[in-house]
Order: sequence, then C-alpha cells, then structure tokens
Amino acid sequence: MKSVQLLEVQQRIVTTPVKNFPLPLERFLITAQGKYKQLNPVCPHCDSRDVVDNGSYCCEAQLARQLGLEVKHGHYLCTRCRKSFSTPFNGVQTFLQNVKTYLEEISFDLFMQGMSFGGIGNHLSDYFNMAVDAETVRRYYIEHAQECRNRKVPHCSGFFGVDCQHLKVNGQAAVRLSVIDVVTTKNIVDVRILAETNEEIVDRLRLFLLPYDVRGFVIDGKRGLRTALQEEYDVPVQLCLFHVQKLIIEDYRRKYGKKLSLLQTRNMYMELTILQNHDVEVQFLNRQLKTLDEFSRNMWCQKQELREKSLAAEERRLLSEFYGFRSSLQRCRRKNSPYLLTRTQEEMRQKLEEARLFLTEKHEKKRLDMLEKNGEALTTFLRVKQLPPTNNITEHYYAETLTKTDKKRFRSLSAISHRIAAARARWNSWMSPSVTLTDLMLQFAWLFQLFGKPH
Repeated sequence: MKSVQLLEVQQRIVTTPVKNFPLPLERFLITAQGKYKQLNPVCPHCDSRDVVDNGSYCCEAQLARQLGLEVKHGHYLCTRCRKSFSTPFNGVQTFLQNVKTYLEEISFDLFMQGMSFGGIGNHLSDYFNMAVDAETVRRYYIEHAQECRNRKVPHCSGFFGVDCQHLKVNGQAAVRLSVIDVVTTKNIVDVRILAETNEEIVDRLRLFLLPYDVRGFVIDGKRGLRTALQEEYDVPVQLCLFHVQKLIIEDYRRKYGKKLSLLQTRNMYMELTILQNHDVEVQFLNRQLKTLDEFSRNMWCQKQELREKSLAAEERRLLSEFYGFRSSLQRCRRKNSPYLLTRTQEEMRQKLEEARLFLTEKHEKKRLDMLEKNGEALTTFLRVKQLPPTNNITEHYYAETLTKTDKKRFRSLSAISHRIAAARARWNSWMSPSVTLTDLMLQFAWLFQLFGKPH
C-alpha cells in the first residue's frame, strides 16, 4: 500500500528547473496542479521539521488572473508551534512588478506625447488584452511623475539660464520657475512659485542652487532681477539679447501697429543691428527707400489721391521684396549659425551713435538710452565665455515641454506639478525604459509554462 502511494505521488509531482532561487533548487517543486511547494519544509517560526501540508492559496493579483496565470502557493502547518506559513513564488512578484513598471513608463511617455488618459487605456487594453481604464493610467502617470520629481542633476557647470513661464489654472494665473544649465543643457530646477517677483525668485534659487557652485546667470530683462542676483551671488549676469530685441519690435508694433512702413521697418532694424549684425537688412532697406524716393520723384500724376495710391502700392511691393529677401536670409542663417554675429562692446557703441542720428521718435530715444545704460550687462558674454548671449536654451525648454496652447488647460495646481516633473524628466532624458517589452514576454512565457491555466 505504501509503495502504491509513493508511485502515485511521483506521477503527480513534476519537478521543473527554476532559476535564481535563494535556496537550492531540489528543495522546491511545482506539482501538476500548479502548486508551488517545498520538498522538506522547515517552520520559519521554530525551525521545526514537524510540518504538514495545509492546502494552498492562489495569487490574488488581478493582473496575474488577466494574463491567464493561476499560481498556487503551498501552505503548511507546524505541528510543534501550531503556526502556519507558505512558500510564495518570488518570480511571479518580480514579473508583476516589472509589468507595472512598464505600464507606468509607457503611460507616462504616451501622455507626454499628447495622448489622453482614456486613449492610453484603450491602447494598452488592446495591446495586452486586459482591462486598463483611464483612472489606472492617470495613477500610473502620477506615480512615475512623483519618482521623477525626486531625481537630481549630479553635475553642472555653474552657469544657469533663469526664466519664468506664466500658466493658467481654471483661468487663474500661475507661475513656473525654471533653471537650465546653459553648458550641459540639463534642467536643474522646475517648480511652481507663488508670483514672479524678484524676492520669490531669489529665495527659490537660494534654496535649490545651494549644492552647486554658482558662477553666472543668463536672464531676460525683468526689472531689478539682475541687481538682485548680483547682490545675492556676486557673479556675472548676462541680459538676453533676444529679449531686448523683442522689446524693440514691440515698441514699433505698439506705436504703429503690425503693418510697418518701409521707413519704420528700416528704423527698427537700425535698433536691432546694435545688438547683432543686421547690417545686410539695413542696407537692403536703404536701397528700397532710395528706389521708393526715385519712384516718387519720377511719377507724374495730377490727382493727389491717385498719386498716394500708386506710392502705397509701390511701397507694398518693395516691402514684399524685403520679406522675401529676409526669409531666404533666415534659411541661410539657420544652416550657418555663425552668420548672425553678435557685436563687440565697441561695435555696439558705434552703432548706437549712428542710430541716434536717424532715430528721433520718443520711444526710439528711450530704447537707445536703455541700450546705452545696459551696455555692460548686454556684453557680459564677451568677457565670460561660458555664458551665451541669449536665454534661448530655457525658451527651447518651454517650447518642448509646454506649448502655448497646453499651458492654459490645467484644472488644478497638482496637475501643474505633475506635468512639470514629467517635462523635466523628458528634457533630461530620464525616460529611458527600465523594463523592455522583450523582457516581459520572456518572463511571461516562462511563467505561463509553469502556471498557465489548463484549457
């Protein structure tokens, strides 16, 4: 009778090679019914071997059931201390954690590419043949964003671009402060602040830049910020040239509207060329003005109204020629970045004096005085080679991570915090997957061979 029972047990038990176990392989079995058990169990409470089988319990993870895995963990009872224990299969827990990590990372990446939570859930449900709803995807995204928020940039150059982006939360204003390493282009700080005041910005920089050796800043033209940074850190601060050029363009548009005349366009470029070499545009516009003057002198017309219409049409034609020339020039400059050269401090002073001879409007004089007053701050990059002349790196960061359309769609401040963390992770290339789909498929094939539900 005993031999018959032994034969029956040998037929029922299937020994399966399983890798990476903390204990020797021969001590574990997987039965034909999918029960994972120990061959010679020892009570973990009293180290007794007086142990008897006490059934099993199934893995309750919903993901395992959805994937068709029925894992039974062996359950035992110690006859000495009357305590029970089980033998969990660690490989299943590792696989389930890897699946969750993969779903978090893919949800995070797809949402940053513009897909909605519902769309991501449908995509994952179809791809993995299991139910993934929008709320689950949202939870995955938030968990991964929180992990990214705690990551630090280990190395930096000490030269930082500082800028703020204005957001909207249900129509209410919010401000995002970002600090980019202008040499390594890594994001150092990306946080939401109460208001864009110099005191608030310096307070946050004092806290977040404490681990770093601060050597210089690039900022926009915010009033008083350069003085506040120099008082706090005593380092060189470069004013962004493009921000100043933007102010010049806004001066003319505020004064004359979007459609500038040929003379107004030439005057605007005479201001722009003080900071960067736009002499080609100025020379082209001067030729167009000369052509318009010759057309006016040579045109004979008795009716004043007809004469004005003809002059306006000729001016529009000459402006159209300039816009075409400027477009081709911009394409050339994009291919040859050194073509648009910055000025030295002496060249800026010389161009400033030339501009004063032609520019006599009140707003023009005011802007020229500002350029003269901030000449040293606008040319800091000439003396500190690591500082760029513009804050373009920070502007590119904003353009890549939060567009003008998206930045007005937030419903809560926590949503901004999660999106900022995600944007920073994506910019710093922290989104490389830790678990690949190939790894998951190999693990699943191995587990299904062991614990797949019989059909």
